[in-house]
Parts: sequence; C-alpha cells; structure tokens
Amino acid sequence: MKKHLLATATIAALAFTASPAFAKVTDSAPDFSFVEANFIKMDIDIPGEDIELDADGVELKGAFEISDKAFMHFSYANPELDIVDAGIDSYEVGIGAQHALSARTSVFGSVSYLRTELDDFESYNGFGLNAGVKSRIASEIELTGTLSYGDLDLEDEVDSDLGVDGLSASVDMRYFFTNEFAVGISYQLSEDTDTLSVGARYSF
Repeated sequence: MKKHLLATATIAALAFTASPAFAKVTDSAPDFSFVEANFIKMDIDIPGEDIELDADGVELKGAFEISDKAFMHFSYANPELDIVDAGIDSYEVGIGAQHALSARTSVFGSVSYLRTELDDFESYNGFGLNAGVKSRIASEIELTGTLSYGDLDLEDEVDSDLGVDGLSASVDMRYFFTNEFAVGISYQLSEDTDTLSVGARYSF
C-alpha cells in the first residue's frame, strides 16, 4: 500500500507539472496566505501486528500572514477508518515565523496547539513543532518540505496503534493556474502511517 500511495503521488505530481497555465502567473514568492480543501487517504500499519488499516476523509487547512515575518495557520481533518466503525478528528492551530532566503525561497518554523478526538476514546491535547522550506521553483510551481513533531497526552496503545503522535516528514507540491488558484498533492510519512492528500487552494 505504501508503494502504491507513493506511485500515485509521483504520477499526479508529474501530471500537474505538465499542465498548461490558464492565466499568467506573476507571483514568485512563497505562499503564506491561503485556504485549501483536500481529500486525504491514510495507510496505517499496526506495530507488532499483521494488520493494516486504511482511512480516508476531508482536510481543511489554511494560513495567513500577520506581518512580513509572521503567520498563523490552522487545519482540521476527519479521516474514517475502513475496518472498524471509528473516526479521527484532528485540529491544529499555530503561529509561526518565516525568513526569506531569496525572492523565491523561505524557511519557516511554527509552534501549534493540537487536539485529537478518537471515537470511543476521550479527547487528547498537546503541542506541535514544525520546520521547513518553501520554494517557488517556477512561477507556477511551489514545493514545500516540512519536518513536524507532535506530542499528545495519549495512552500508549492509542499512540502506537494510530500513529497520531511523534515525528513526521512531508513533501507538498502546488501548481498555480493563476495567482490565486492552485491544485496540489502532498505525501506525509511517519513511523507507522503514510498520508496522501490531493486538493485545491485559494491564495490571497
């Protein structure tokens, strides 16, 4: 399943890169003010067990600049597990800073409040740390690489089974048809969970 998700992400990224722009894209700076909606699909391996779970759902996320250097960000996702009648509601709200390395590339970091609600369990709260690089490798194409760490007050069995805590890495690509509208694909990898997302973005 992990190889299938990675192959799907690669094919979709190549398709986006080859698509012609519908209107001239003039912006070349990394995007820190946007809202987007994504479809997400998760592949979850249960540690120590020959069990693999799939989950899919919708993700809403966004960010907005509050100064030349600072921004706020948020996200909400609600994947539903396919084998068991259970779902995961995840919330994140954070504040961060970015520094331009060039006109097209910025590094960024943020700290965030995390909340996860699991069906048949209680709600869990914690914090997250994110650091990454965002670059417009072309006027129409933006790439983002991020390392994230989440620390939730989870019970050990919940943490290890669903992979909602710990260190993760992600790669995101957006193709801008105009200065405002883009489509994109993202792949996130953690110890036991792979997440593929595809969706659309509006920048402002």
